[in-house]
Amino acid sequence: MDLSKTMHTLLPWHHQQWTQLADACKSQRLGHALLFHGREGFGVPQFAGRFASALVCRRPMSDNGPCGICQSCALNAAGSHPDLMILEPDEGKASISIVQVRRLIEALGLAPKLAGPKVAILSPAEFLTREASNSLLKTLEEPPGEVVFLLVSYSGTKVSPTVRSRCQLIDFPTPCRHQARQWLAEQMPQPVNVDLVLDIAAGAPLRALDMMKEGHLPLRGKVLESFVDVISGRVDPLEVAKFWRVSGTKEVLPWLASVVADCIKLSCTETSSRIVNRDVLPALTSLVQGIEPRCFYELWDCCIQANKDHGESAGVNDQLLLEGVAMTCTALAHHRMSSAH
Repeated sequence: MDLSKTMHTLLPWHHQQWTQLADACKSQRLGHALLFHGREGFGVPQFAGRFASALVCRRPMSDNGPCGICQSCALNAAGSHPDLMILEPDEGKASISIVQVRRLIEALGLAPKLAGPKVAILSPAEFLTREASNSLLKTLEEPPGEVVFLLVSYSGTKVSPTVRSRCQLIDFPTPCRHQARQWLAEQMPQPVNVDLVLDIAAGAPLRALDMMKEGHLPLRGKVLESFVDVISGRVDPLEVAKFWRVSGTKEVLPWLASVVADCIKLSCTETSSRIVNRDVLPALTSLVQGIEPRCFYELWDCCIQANKDHGESAGVNDQLLLEGVAMTCTALAHHRMSSAH
């Protein structure tokens, strides 16, 4: 987490949470452990970074955030503030270990180097191993001196219940559509179909922005085209699975789940009013003809399970996961052809 990029950026859908916490600081009612919960792409880590920067700023807490000019802010911008610690999975690791937590606890037990609180950001909190969570509990409940814990979570239910019970929950719901649209349009140098991109990103503005900046929209178009082709029986499912893996399993699986959900809607209701992937609507409308909704539900289950396995297992074989999805698509192709006859 690069805190220098979060110091002066308050996203428009974060004002309510910021005001709530700023008021708590001013009245000295801020808890020592806060759990920030919101889906990936809502900007929760950015909020946590900005709030941490404001906590260690030498100026009083304000609605404008950290001052950006005091000694603490200068150290923070340089990534060398001695009293602001960030705990994330080590590079190449999928979890936050007990060794990392013990080092953090030891550092928090030392006297602060500057005036003000010590702040520890843990992100994502659901990546704490069971042993790491248990090791953190006593310090989380009775921190040494003036310490504030800021835990970031994309899935609050996956955070250890004992950790969760010791934190004040700050929820970040789906951003207001109007605010998200306006903000996203302002970030892009050229006109884009903002509503389409937001729908593809499930209403997460930062995810939508990343998709556009990283050139994922054209790639997504090719992935959805291959999805239609494999269900239509025009391509080899194993070759399609290879293409999906090369395209990026993390990106491809949510795209596939989204388009399968659209197929379910079309096959059950024959209406396009709630379709997400509207740019491929004609192809999907034709595709669902002759396929029973239950077949798409089976494919949906397969996509969701593959996405879960990919996210939870560091050693999972992505190729096998995607081949399973592609072969399930082929089963739909056979069903479609048999229905045609």
